[in-house]
Amino acid sequence: MPFFEKFADENVRFSNMYATSGWMMPANGSVFTGLYPKGHGATHINKALDANSVTLAKVLKGNGYMTAGFCCNPRLSSSYGFAQGFDYYDDFTVDVILGNMAFDGEKVDINKNRTNDIINDCARGWLGKNYDKKFFMFVHYYDCHWDYLPTEKYRKQFCGDYDGEITGREIAREPLYSNPPSERDIEQIVNLYNAEVRQSDDDLKELMDYVSELGLMDNTVVLVLGDHGEQFYEHGHTSHHGVYEELVRVPMAMAVTEVNEPVDVSCIVSSVDILPSVLDYLGVEFDGKVDGYSFKDVVDGNSAKVRDYAFVEYTGGAMEDCFAVISNDGYKYYETSDGFKAVYDLKNDGLEQRPIEDANFVDAVKDWLVGK
Repeated sequence: MPFFEKFADENVRFSNMYATSGWMMPANGSVFTGLYPKGHGATHINKALDANSVTLAKVLKGNGYMTAGFCCNPRLSSSYGFAQGFDYYDDFTVDVILGNMAFDGEKVDINKNRTNDIINDCARGWLGKNYDKKFFMFVHYYDCHWDYLPTEKYRKQFCGDYDGEITGREIAREPLYSNPPSERDIEQIVNLYNAEVRQSDDDLKELMDYVSELGLMDNTVVLVLGDHGEQFYEHGHTSHHGVYEELVRVPMAMAVTEVNEPVDVSCIVSSVDILPSVLDYLGVEFDGKVDGYSFKDVVDGNSAKVRDYAFVEYTGGAMEDCFAVISNDGYKYYETSDGFKAVYDLKNDGLEQRPIEDANFVDAVKDWLVGK
């Protein structure tokens, strides 16, 4: 991700940023509302963002900002409540364009088509007409989602001379989902994913170059983050179900006028902190309920404002419910609905392969976290 890395190096990098869940609806719901998933309600594919949620778009719209969102992920559609507060929420253009390009009667599968380029076109079109007003814009890229089907340029760059059976299709379906193939095949799956990550990084650069061309970087808060990660059999599966590190520890960086020197925020930050932080930087007063805290003081070097832990949960239905609490000193308490409890020492076991199962120690960590 050369563009993202350069952006993070020159601005504010959050090197311990945690999503509140390992998949898109609850994770993005927390970004929008500043609430943990059970607070905002979008915890399962048969549930939606609470209609009474106070979203970042609602708050900013109420303070004179034009609000626009651009996405094609079906789980972030207006039917799930994610359009709340947006003057314009484009969750349809990608489907319309791809549908018009399809053969008669062919069903468009959003997972098997490139979409970032269409999202960029839509976002730039709106921005070009409204950049001279106060605005809030949400842009969501989907191409890193399975299936992993990078264009030929990126496939050549990352995938080498592989001649096996992995194509990038049906990665999250059986038998691949829960039956790991050979190490070489897993390497190819990761290579295909990396190719899509690199392609998305180039898409991000294209959009941000346009933002710069419009002269907006001197008076705009820009936040770039991943909403969740992916699994590549680190814990037995592909896709993104659960709360292991590969799913919930995500990249995030921010550019904001008040910060003139590069900053690396190494303490824990949660996606529920985004709403109060953005409003803090914009000087917008807000007295609504949120589970997060503004990280502005932490960026400014105030260690007294560092949060003690991050909380993550999964109730998506593809596996047992689970939750975890990650402390700033590197311990992660993990518990599932079927009774498994463990602690991981992330400083010495960052991939969570060696759970600490000593009952007394696990209970003591849990008691400490509950006390917090």
